[in-house]
Amino acid sequence: MTTDPYLVFIDLHLRLPRQGPGSRADTEAALNLLPALKKRTSILDLGCGTGAQTFDLLALTEKSKTRLTAIDLMPQALHKLVHRAEDLGISENRLAIEHGDFEELDLQGETFDLLWSEGAIYVLGFQRGLEIWKKHLGPSGRMVVSEWTWLTDTPSPGASAFWRENYPGAQTIAGNIARAQAAGYTCLGTHIMPPATWEESYYGPMEKVIKEMKKEFAPTDLAARRVLAESEREIETFRKFGGEYTYVFYALDRCG
Repeated sequence: MTTDPYLVFIDLHLRLPRQGPGSRADTEAALNLLPALKKRTSILDLGCGTGAQTFDLLALTEKSKTRLTAIDLMPQALHKLVHRAEDLGISENRLAIEHGDFEELDLQGETFDLLWSEGAIYVLGFQRGLEIWKKHLGPSGRMVVSEWTWLTDTPSPGASAFWRENYPGAQTIAGNIARAQAAGYTCLGTHIMPPATWEESYYGPMEKVIKEMKKEFAPTDLAARRVLAESEREIETFRKFGGEYTYVFYALDRCG
């Protein structure tokens, strides 16, 4: 029996503490690119996954009594988020959890003071995502997104070969700022995620999960093993060329 590769990929990432590189320190650094939040600021967390950054945001905005709405398309991820919120005793006044597709959100005209998305906008493409999400911002709304970004104009052949295959639309910081401006935003600042964040929060845990999952699939289940091998290849590529790319947070202010 051959396992669906997509289900293997989803299972791998749902077993991780985060579905992408990130940390509370990086979320806080990105939040600090904005002016101080007002009381009861409304935040929309797009592509929240199991909610690692969701809970970081709640903790970092506790004094302002911010209300956060977290949205994701994967019910399995939201299930974990709901249980953690219950364990932490977080009230519905502070956190609403919604199942939805962030490409076509059904928010009935509701807008937010701040849109937040970590490691998810690549699904739509950086500029397209900014354009689609703009309608959910209030009149003075701002947006913070993290995006996979080249740190060099001349990447090594090994890094270029892997990422041109896996994320051909990736840009440099300057390229993404230009895209944001074309989508109708001003960039207030950027935060570059350090390599240590990738290892500590993402690739370190991923290596352990891959070892566990390898034991679960038969040697003949080539589709499943191919997914795990590709994830190992991604880790290896980062350890060789991680200084050439990372996630960068972009703090954006809408123009008009």
